[in-house]
Amino acid sequence: KSGSLPDYSRAYASTLSAILLAHKSHHAGDTSQEVPSTSCQRCITYLQKRASSLSGIIDSLCCLSPKASIVLSCPESYLVPGLLKVIADLSFGSNMGTASTSISDEILTSLKTLTSLTHENSVACEQLVRPYNWDNSLPISMENVMNASDQTTTGVCIIFSYLLKVASTKQGEASTNHDHERDKSNERYLYDTTIFCLNILTNIVEMVPHSAKYMIEHIAVNDEGE
Repeated sequence: KSGSLPDYSRAYASTLSAILLAHKSHHAGDTSQEVPSTSCQRCITYLQKRASSLSGIIDSLCCLSPKASIVLSCPESYLVPGLLKVIADLSFGSNMGTASTSISDEILTSLKTLTSLTHENSVACEQLVRPYNWDNSLPISMENVMNASDQTTTGVCIIFSYLLKVASTKQGEASTNHDHERDKSNERYLYDTTIFCLNILTNIVEMVPHSAKYMIEHIAVNDEGE
């Protein structure tokens, strides 16, 4: 029935897992090493090109038909959780080292794909309100929804956390008013990621309003959050 669509989702999900593994591998052994080895960097570059190509294909397929986006985001493919995991680990992971252009590009690509998948697609949106047992130090918590001691999170929490991180970055840059030329590309990146985050949250509220609104209403920013 669905032809090759599930194959694209599985290929993209496996590529995302490989990207996380490649980023973690060169930071796990030597905490002082902020720049990956040449071979590791070549691996990451190849994987990101593959992810970017698959993201472009999936974005185009989502525009063709709502049925296509539903098939692409089926839970069995693990694509939606894979995209969320990339955003969570690369943004808030404890062993990812210093932020780099490659990490920023992968987060942007993941947000863009999630925006396409969640558009008028309850199958994808339901996976963003589902709890995941991931250990990420997010700058927010869910009051009266999750115990502070457990390690569960949701896609809503991850997207909201990244939106908060982008807003904090914008505020910090506004106070240091120099290096305008260098900041142009960064400003464009912050704008794009903000729009993607807002679109994703809007899509979730539209498709699964009860769960999404309840979660958003109970979000609390941690004191130690940036």
